[in-house]
Amino acid sequence: MIHKKYSIGIAKVTSKGINFRGIHYSNTQAIKERWFEIVEWTGDWPIAVIFNPKNLSRIYFVDEKKNNIILCETIIPKSEYDKYKEKLEEYFNAYKNFKENVLPVKRRG
Repeated sequence: MIHKKYSIGIAKVTSKGINFRGIHYSNTQAIKERWFEIVEWTGDWPIAVIFNPKNLSRIYFVDEKKNNIILCETIIPKSEYDKYKEKLEEYFNAYKNFKENVLPVKRRG
């Protein structure tokens, strides 16, 4: 029986990850078993997932072979990663500038 706050849905294993409601997920088992490579040869396949409709940052699937529930977490799309990377670079450049230009002045004075 599934807890009331969780629901069951169908995701699709694709070459870009486990796609559920337009969000891509991954986990170590899928990577170790090379799902995202295999799917390029076999085509997408469905997978039943358990999810919290109020929080789609993670979903779960049941590994029937091991009788275990497996956590899947979101994959950050490259476009979002690039934005995040740019912000980090700006932050580190500002910090570097601060260390090189502001801290030496404070130490002298």
